[in-house]
Amino acid sequence: MGALRDRRFLREGEKKGDKVGRSRAGLSSKRHVVVDGHGVPLGLHLAGAEVHDLKAALPTLESIQVPRRHGRPRCRPHALAGDRGYDSRKFREYLHRRGIRHSIPQCNVKPGCQRHYRARTHREISSHRWKVERFFAWLNGFRRLGIRFERYSDLYLGFLYLAAIIICLRRLLQ
Repeated sequence: MGALRDRRFLREGEKKGDKVGRSRAGLSSKRHVVVDGHGVPLGLHLAGAEVHDLKAALPTLESIQVPRRHGRPRCRPHALAGDRGYDSRKFREYLHRRGIRHSIPQCNVKPGCQRHYRARTHREISSHRWKVERFFAWLNGFRRLGIRFERYSDLYLGFLYLAAIIICLRRLLQ
């Protein structure tokens, strides 16, 4: 039998569900993560594969809640290193308004289309970009997260949080 979800009856072999979209590899999801300088995750967001990186960047940044001993939890990072998928004037202005230094390389532009702003990259920020890729390699070390087998995004997101907790514990015990 199948399960009833959102007034739809999903069959056992059906590859659908929420937060699943079409990509080059077929039906899948995107994991957006903000990590600190040690590779410890600060914020997670799950979106469909067809969602552009910029649309998922704001919910990912807003998911950051780092508790402190006194006062409100910290809700924004000091600096952000992103890839070319986050190249946008509006996103750069948003980061500037929140006081977040950023290093986002400029997209390749066609020869006739020139940008009206100069994208600056900070070497000290972008030199730590490998830590994000290392975190994704750690996530893919959990077999259940390498390929999305869960139909429901709540279950998959729960496994993502569980893997992030295990990664944090491993970093603490080192």
